[in-house]
Amino acid sequence: MASWQRSGSTWLAQIIASMPGTRLVYEPANVRQRLFADGEPRMASLPLSGPGSDVGEDGVFLSNALDGSLRSPWMDRMNRTHRATRRVVKDVRTIAILPWIVDTFPTVPMVLLLRHPAAVAHSLIELGWVRDPEVETADGQLAEDPEARRAYRQRTLLDEVALWSTHHGWAMSHPAVSRVHVVFYEDLVNQPDAEIDRLRHYLRAFDPAWSTWIPQPDAASRPSATSFRRKKGTPSEWIDSWSDHYDTVTLEQVQRIIGAHNLGGLYSLSPLPHVSGDSALETVRLDSHGPRVQR
Repeated sequence: MASWQRSGSTWLAQIIASMPGTRLVYEPANVRQRLFADGEPRMASLPLSGPGSDVGEDGVFLSNALDGSLRSPWMDRMNRTHRATRRVVKDVRTIAILPWIVDTFPTVPMVLLLRHPAAVAHSLIELGWVRDPEVETADGQLAEDPEARRAYRQRTLLDEVALWSTHHGWAMSHPAVSRVHVVFYEDLVNQPDAEIDRLRHYLRAFDPAWSTWIPQPDAASRPSATSFRRKKGTPSEWIDSWSDHYDTVTLEQVQRIIGAHNLGGLYSLSPLPHVSGDSALETVRLDSHGPRVQR
């Protein structure tokens, strides 16, 4: 399962791994890069790589994670199964190499989890996982000047949205990813049963071990192990945690950035996706070939 940091990938991975006999392999790309050494790491996605690319040691680590031969305390930190018949490999640094993964492992089911890039960026900002030296004091704390802090948030949001859009726009428009199963975080929050049913239909076409996959009934209602919700809230509050924190000019720039990477058919200023997971890839491919004719 590929996703971006703060998109709900741990939550979805735990749902999938809730059925007994399913091993959860947690973020193997961090192992070689040791990005976890100082706590929660800053996003450092792997470089854009398509079929036939040489991804070096990162490719070896991911291959070993997928075939179950790689273990580490980091990767097994959420695993509860010792005799597994199914394996869920979840990683937040592999969007850029998604075409390479799908081409290299044609018999492995591949799930892409998407969340509005502004929501992702806002979560990173709120958690302090992004920093701007221009607004930091000598001891590394953000300056107290309200205007500096406001400008920092607006600018950082745009930087993070641009990074997300660059990687997702490239990967999702690549022909190699046509068999990938797309799940929108927002749909998973609003209609978990329907999204789990979609996922079940997708997985059953692969290895027989997935033909009987049924997550535990309460799996979707459990908070993620990496959730930082300040309060329980409602589904709509979880989905739109960001729009009130940024000015109109910034949000309009967010929309332009998303559209410039052929992703405007998926997200805009609304916190909800414009299409279903079933049509997400086709929407991006159509946008990448020019404006659609309105009928």
